[in-house]
Amino acid sequence: MIGKKEWFTTRRYTGWGLRPKTWQGWLYVLVAIIVIVFLQSQTFWNWDETRTLLTLGWVALILLDSLHIMFSIRK
Repeated sequence: MIGKKEWFTTRRYTGWGLRPKTWQGWLYVLVAIIVIVFLQSQTFWNWDETRTLLTLGWVALILLDSLHIMFSIRK
């Protein structure tokens, strides 16, 4: 999808998830956070529904991409 499995590794000690391994992985995480902050800080949308739907859509995309990367690393 968007991220590549070479950019991430599994967590070291505890938990279930990913950890950035390269600068591209860190950039991926940073851009994902910046987009969420940008979507939530916009005041020109009159409806909170629009902001919520766009944010939930973005979070769902990043979540699906993260799951895809995790299962690709495990193979």
